[in-house]
Amino acid sequence: MWVKWIFILLSVAIVSAAAFYGTAVRFSEQWVLYEALRSTASIIFAVAGVWLAIIYPDRLKSPYTKSSADPIYRKGFKQLFSPVTHSIAVLVAVLLVGILAPLVKQIPLALSYTHLLRAVSMAFLALLTTFQIYTVLSVLIPVLNILDKHDQDAHVVDILSSHLHE
Repeated sequence: MWVKWIFILLSVAIVSAAAFYGTAVRFSEQWVLYEALRSTASIIFAVAGVWLAIIYPDRLKSPYTKSSADPIYRKGFKQLFSPVTHSIAVLVAVLLVGILAPLVKQIPLALSYTHLLRAVSMAFLALLTTFQIYTVLSVLIPVLNILDKHDQDAHVVDILSSHLHE
């Protein structure tokens, strides 16, 4: 639980610093970071999507007619599905920035607020980046669950083997 609060505090600090110091960062420099963020979101989207297809093929074939009452099944599906939806949100946001930024540059009034717009853009970039970091880390949760399940199964097999040999 404390890790979550540390992550939130660090995220707030990063976004705040980006807003404060972002006035000096030209959008052309920021755009490289937006593109890296888009690439990362695309990769996470693909990886989590493949995991969903491999682990829950039946669930993906008919999501409106077939379900499982097993809460562990639902939890695992949700743990894999949330990185997909988070990555979609990041991708949409980056795509919108990509189309809106050149348009905003054409508005004469916006030109007088260039420093403010740079700060807002940099803060938004930092927010999206910290959100994507959270998403990347959340992809590890299903992996850790799989490893934990493997360890539990191995422990059961060890116990059964020791009792059979007695």
